[in-house]
Amino acid sequence: MGLLADLVDMCGPAHVRAALPADAPGLTAAAAHVAPADPGQLAAVLRLAYRDGWTVLPRGAGTTLDWGPPPSDVDIVVDLRRLAGVRAHDPGGLEVTVGAGTPLRDLTARLAATGQRLTLDPPYLADGATAGGVLATGATGPLRLRGGPLPALVRGVEYLTVDGSPQRLVGDDAADLCGSLGALGVLTAVTFALAPRPPEARYVLRSVRSPAELIELMALLDTIPLGIAAIEADWPPLDPVSARVPRQRTTEPGRAATVAVRIEGTARAALQLSRTAVTLIGGDAEARAEPPGWWGRVPAGHTLLRLDVPVSALGAVNLVLRDVTGGVAAVRGSAATGVVLVALPEGFADERVVGVVETVRHTLLARGGLCTVLRASPLVHAAARATDRGIADAARLKERYDPSGRLAPGRLPLSDAESS
Repeated sequence: MGLLADLVDMCGPAHVRAALPADAPGLTAAAAHVAPADPGQLAAVLRLAYRDGWTVLPRGAGTTLDWGPPPSDVDIVVDLRRLAGVRAHDPGGLEVTVGAGTPLRDLTARLAATGQRLTLDPPYLADGATAGGVLATGATGPLRLRGGPLPALVRGVEYLTVDGSPQRLVGDDAADLCGSLGALGVLTAVTFALAPRPPEARYVLRSVRSPAELIELMALLDTIPLGIAAIEADWPPLDPVSARVPRQRTTEPGRAATVAVRIEGTARAALQLSRTAVTLIGGDAEARAEPPGWWGRVPAGHTLLRLDVPVSALGAVNLVLRDVTGGVAAVRGSAATGVVLVALPEGFADERVVGVVETVRHTLLARGGLCTVLRASPLVHAAARATDRGIADAARLKERYDPSGRLAPGRLPLSDAESS
């Protein structure tokens, strides 16, 4: 029997087919795509692959499948979306266990009826990002300020090893699977910590026209008890013509950043606190009932970098990015926790992108920050490994969990602080 026939015997003809290019970056048409119904079927698939020497790439909804280096030599794409649903929910213990294929938007809607929430709003939440996919990329969103990094929200993970053996990690050990890109094990379930859901949220927006002004605003907000749950900033790129106009380093005409503050509480408290915030931070501050359109979204661009930057160094890093990219990089993310995304436009040559990464990493080195390449060409990913300070630790994790190199071949766990 061939590979597809073996998989059909395990999972049924409706859930097995030849893989398509859209199933994962860099795949050939010879690869198989299978969607197991439960952990038992998944274990059978992995045992078959291990026995016959096939390589495996796990995937969820595919919203961030192009994050990290593209996989190589994949034989079987394992689609985990049928491993969905709430397995256990303990409202009193503030925990919920869900299948790896569960869309977080569905979990968010279910928890809303119980007065609880998962304090996690990663990119592509509205597009169906799954619990396993979010864990695999280690991604968080604006609520990171309130909920903390992803491992702080993960009480435990259930996964299958490369040979199909079931395993469970709890507490700090579960952090190994955060940001793993499917290269360490195939997730089957995640247990999250929950929190009470605030009745109301309001937003206060204000523009800042220089890095110094941003730092001053952040220092002010840090001293005021306003029920702040998130502080995000958005620096739109300059248009190509403006990018060629000489500028002073202290201001960026036409490229003011917008800072948005999320304030939570009862309906009355949130309204009053948002009005107080407008008065205290001054400038062109305004209060709104809804977030700005860019809130929690990945900035548009061909290449995507993730920076973990000390808040005090945000201004310096933004200036370096402006200089090294000519001002055409879009920068967006948490002004309060220093986790930001940088998007470079299509048309940047690979060599120039590598130069940007090296310059940013050099700038961050003395400031305790990190730069991770999320989406880029294979050449950029390969070149970026040479200056990745966490690559040795990532390689050791890969050797520990998957010494045969059968899971997501060509990939290593993301070695940045977003997941720590």
